[in-house]
Amino acid sequence: MTIGGYGHRPTKNERREAARERARQMRVDQVKKDKRRKAFIQLGVIVGVLAVVGIVGGVIVTNMPQPGPRPANMASDGIVLTAELGTDGKPTGKVVAEKSSALSPGAEPVNTTPVPDKLNIVEYLDYMCPICGGFDRNDSEVMFSRVKSGEATLELHPIAILNPNSQGTMYSTRAANAAACVANFEPNGFWDFNQLLFANQPAEGTTGLDDSQLVSYAQQATGNTGVSLSDCINNRTFGGWVSEATKRVTGATTLPNSDVKFSGTPTVIVNGVQYVAKFEQRDNDPAYTSPVEFEAFLLEQQGKLTGSATPTPAP
Repeated sequence: MTIGGYGHRPTKNERREAARERARQMRVDQVKKDKRRKAFIQLGVIVGVLAVVGIVGGVIVTNMPQPGPRPANMASDGIVLTAELGTDGKPTGKVVAEKSSALSPGAEPVNTTPVPDKLNIVEYLDYMCPICGGFDRNDSEVMFSRVKSGEATLELHPIAILNPNSQGTMYSTRAANAAACVANFEPNGFWDFNQLLFANQPAEGTTGLDDSQLVSYAQQATGNTGVSLSDCINNRTFGGWVSEATKRVTGATTLPNSDVKFSGTPTVIVNGVQYVAKFEQRDNDPAYTSPVEFEAFLLEQQGKLTGSATPTPAP
């Protein structure tokens, strides 16, 4: 209803109530806005955290050693050398490698089954280890002669525990990878390559042999000058496997076919019994070991196989 053409004019109390209602509605609207803003902020924080976690996780996964290709003829993480037999079944005087297919990446190694009535010699080595070099210089011929004659098998496990001692070049890994490349492409040349690496062993704490030198020694040992072998060495094809194999050795409660706990290189085990070499300074050799003592140890283990008295080697 209007009076004199004018609408109803609110009273003072009505204006006050209307102002209060507007203020209340503004507060309600502001609370809703604040809740929405807080929810957006929380969502943004969650998304940001998840993004950071994803990035960090990706970096960690990327930097973790990934299972890589495995070398053929090293199913046990080592290569087994044995005497070549002629058509008459007798040793020819040559040493050959036992063949095995490459395992799939990440597969667990297959432990070697020891040959009954033979000396089963196993060595864990690092090509930068000076003690390994000393053992090879003084005792390898004693060991190798037993393999050639058919009296023993020899299983060599290259690992990499001395990478920090090569000025950042990762020589232990590079040398072990090169050995795996030889095992993969030219397994019968493994022993000669092994001997060349020790004959030309770099001093601990140096950069070690470079890749071109490793390739050269691999070619010299095997006669293989093809690109497959050299690319394998230059590209460190089996570098991931070297890392995995090293962790398996250093983390094992006991080493396969023995009760021996790994304690460093060289670790030499014959028929499950560890040979503890006595190292001394002699003739400018800081890691001399007596081949007479090693021969006596082998004879002792051989005596256990035959049940016979252990002969004493000539001095």
